[in-house]
This record gives sequence, structure tokens and C-alpha cells, in this order.
Amino acid sequence: MSFWQNLSERDRKVLGFGGIAVGIMLFWAFAWQPLVDARKDLATQVAAAENDYSWMLGAAERLKQLAPTGTANTFDRAGKSMLALADQAAKDATLANAIQRMEPASNARVNVWLERADFDQVAVWLEQMELRFGIRVESFQFDRNAQTGLVDGRLTLIDSVQ
Repeated sequence: MSFWQNLSERDRKVLGFGGIAVGIMLFWAFAWQPLVDARKDLATQVAAAENDYSWMLGAAERLKQLAPTGTANTFDRAGKSMLALADQAAKDATLANAIQRMEPASNARVNVWLERADFDQVAVWLEQMELRFGIRVESFQFDRNAQTGLVDGRLTLIDSVQ
């Protein structure tokens, strides 16, 4: 207190206004500006969420339109049997040499034996079978081959359309 009283009137005014100015700047830097920035971020997030919601409403309407058609009409099989489709897709995926045996177990089930098949190509083949024809894997068993990336195994494909 004696420090303050020893100052001249002019110095006390300058220090008082300076202290108030520093207090205002600290309030602005540590309280006001972070709140303004957070509000801007929240407004951006709300706008993005509203866009996502609008897209979801449109997608839901599109799904409602597609629901009555079912999945059977989306696969173009050109009248081919499941065995023929699996064989053709394997040739397209360059797996023809790896397939040792392919036999129908029923109208909706095919057993396939592979030897020295590139695992990545097998994965692509199985994905294409499901996407293009609705044929999916019911069961599989793969063993690692001596060469890296190659597998031996057996799998059963089923027709998800029937």
C-alpha cells in the first residue's frame, strides 16, 4: 500500500488504466476468444450434421424405393448355373490353374478345391462372386502353402438368391 501512496497522481492513473487494460486483454485472450472459437467450431459441426441428416433422409427414401424389388433381380446371371458362374468368375480372377476340382453339391451349393492359389486373388474372386451373382461362402478351410501368399484349401459356395 505504501508503494501505491508514494506514486504521483499521474503514475497512479497510468498504472490503474494499464491494469484495467491488461485485465481486459487477459479476459479476452483466455475467456472470450476461446468461447467464440468453440462456438464457430460447433456451428461448423452442426452444419455438417445437418448435411449428413439430409443425405440420410434421401438415402432412406431411396432404400424404401428399392426394398420391394428384392435382391433376386439385381444379379445378371444370363441363365447360367451356379457352377458355370463360379467357373467363369474364377477364370476372370486368374484362378483357373489353382482350382483342382469344382463340383456341385446341390442346385444351390458348389464345393471347390484350390491348390497353390494366390490368397489375394481368392479374396477378390469371392467378393466378385457375391457382388455380381449373389453367391457367397458358406464354409472354407485354407492352409498356408510353402510359398508366401499362396494357400491350399476347400470352400463351399452357396446361392444366396434361392
